Amino acid sequence: MSAKNPHLLWISSLGWLNRSCGISSPLESIYRDVREWWGSFEWFAHSHFELCLELKDPDAGGWRLDYFMKRPGSGEMIPIRDVWSGRYRLPGKADCARRFALLTLGRIATVASGVRMSLEEYAPTGCRLSQGEAAEFLLSTARVLEDDGVGVCFPEWWRRASSEKLSLRGRVTGGAVPPGFFSSLIEEGRPPRDGALVGLKWEMALGGSLLSDEDAELVRSKRTPLMFIQGRWAFVRPEHVDRICSRVGALPERIHAVDALRLAVRDASIDGFLDSPELEAAYDSLARGLPVELPHSPVKIRGALRPYQSRGVSLMSFLSGLVLGACLADDMGLGKTVQTLAMIQHHRDLGERRPVLLICPTSVLENWRLEVARFLPDLPIYLHHGRKRPKGLAFAREINGYAIVLSSYSMRQRD
Repeated sequence: MSAKNPHLLWISSLGWLNRSCGISSPLESIYRDVREWWGSFEWFAHSHFELCLELKDPDAGGWRLDYFMKRPGSGEMIPIRDVWSGRYRLPGKADCARRFALLTLGRIATVASGVRMSLEEYAPTGCRLSQGEAAEFLLSTARVLEDDGVGVCFPEWWRRASSEKLSLRGRVTGGAVPPGFFSSLIEEGRPPRDGALVGLKWEMALGGSLLSDEDAELVRSKRTPLMFIQGRWAFVRPEHVDRICSRVGALPERIHAVDALRLAVRDASIDGFLDSPELEAAYDSLARGLPVELPHSPVKIRGALRPYQSRGVSLMSFLSGLVLGACLADDMGLGKTVQTLAMIQHHRDLGERRPVLLICPTSVLENWRLEVARFLPDLPIYLHHGRKRPKGLAFAREINGYAIVLSSYSMRQRD
């Protein structure tokens, strides 16, 4: 190592803080300065304390953030007033806890204005927060402090409120969904050609509970994310309010029951229906993973499907019949390929003649082609790949009459 490089000398010296001999002459002055610098706060790095902030529910004076000291491992919470008064101390280190508390509060003050103002007091025990400041603390400041090693204690309701979802529910105001609506969908495997129209009024819900008109207006006002509604504290992020309010104006007020069901399953902002038991039951079944027994979908395929594969084919055939997507998440080796091919054949048996576009990684194109030839040897397949592949109208004419168009992700992006 060259003694002329001060950066390398600095980095190396940091690893020798506890050495008292064997330091080469070019490092002596640097080592002395670093050791003095390190000694000024070495106690801080090895401290047995953790500073904690606890957000309290508002009283007559508003929200409050209280300061505590905590001994890691024991979980003991010591009010910081006991630290200032000297009632709590470590043997042989009388003011160590005070120094730690002041230094840590000084660091916190750079991101929390309430804490910064409290440091004007001689012995701060906490600080007052406005409702907007409490919302900012919950939204971002608390996470920054936790990442910096500061303990944060939240009100009991925070875990519930932080995970509650703002959503919409469609109240059926006109028309009627016929009895047996969902069971008929399951039996037929596809939506009816003509269905009853229903009128819908979209209403706001939070955490599964419908909001009153007054509470919904409070949410729309976005005065603060932190609000007291339905007799409890709630936290609604402004971006969620914007998304929900924009969806209300775009949703239809009159629609076929099947289309309403399909819309609710596809749209993450919708969380069910009201005043229509049949539509509610249909949505709940789909939203909870379809806890119903689907009829077996017979498929003309070479070989036999295992029972779980037959259930997978029935599920995918039912959802695709409703024009809904599905994700087959079986582990590797359990036959996702054959289930997909069986679903394609099932729709062919029902009269579907449009080709299916099957996209896969380039590395498994040949494997898919061989699997189709193995399980469905009579099914015509078109491989869309290579430099001379047709595009545009030529491609549309070329695939006419094929059951499967097999291509790769890269071709999908380019074409």
